[in-house]
Amino acid sequence: MAKEFLRFFTKRPYHAEASEQEYSLLKKTQLQSRPQHRLPYTLLLSLALGISIVLNTYLGFIVDNRPLDEVCNMHSHLKSPVHEAVRVGYKATQFNGSVPRNTIYRQTAGPEVDEAWRMLGTNYRPVVIPEDKAESYGIGPGFVKRRKDQGGGFFANVEVFHHLHCVNLLRKGAYFNYDHYHKEGLGPFEDDEQTVRNHVAHCTDILRQQLMCSADTDVFGQKWVKNPPGAFVDFNTVHMCKDFESIRKWAEENQVGDREHNQAEYRKGDILLPDIP
Repeated sequence: MAKEFLRFFTKRPYHAEASEQEYSLLKKTQLQSRPQHRLPYTLLLSLALGISIVLNTYLGFIVDNRPLDEVCNMHSHLKSPVHEAVRVGYKATQFNGSVPRNTIYRQTAGPEVDEAWRMLGTNYRPVVIPEDKAESYGIGPGFVKRRKDQGGGFFANVEVFHHLHCVNLLRKGAYFNYDHYHKEGLGPFEDDEQTVRNHVAHCTDILRQQLMCSADTDVFGQKWVKNPPGAFVDFNTVHMCKDFESIRKWAEENQVGDREHNQAEYRKGDILLPDIP
């Protein structure tokens, strides 16, 4: 009984016939075998750690050697011919958020304000995307193409200019401008009343989606005002903005020429929808 009790607390193997010499030999064998079981685990851990360090260093080198503006554009946009042709940078831009003070873009209907909006690119014609690159920009093989004998390629529009077109249409459709443009009967106002309504509604909703997509998270502060007395939000904030002028210039230079030499043709396999999407 005393022997069994002693063996239990000295953690010797529970063999009644085991001698001191056998026990010492067994323990020595166990101690020698332990590193052999741990060695593969240690090697795998070291190998995984080494690979991780190499990959992180390599990826960090790639990112760090790209201009930060390019990394931002890659992260926030799908592939675009604009980014391949132009290094679109960012710069701090002071917004004019004044409520009472007008800019040329806020003037009531007239030739000067119309020209100012036109110069932003609201009427730019499409660009042409080479047929071997179009799919990488999200333009499928069934989209509309230019006639082969005129150079081929897919017609495409840079989205920012459609957004500006929409803001301009909302401006023209405002109650204090509508009568002027309706009477003038140009552009969207050549259409019937219901089509104009649908056009304005389309523009309203596409701008809603664009604003929610970009979701500006900057904040407005407030300032004290004497007249009328109280606190008022200061909308004149600074933003980090893309260099719009470089984008506008590229779109202007690459828009197609006259329609006679840039005609679309239906080709076998092209998408044909039953109604306007």
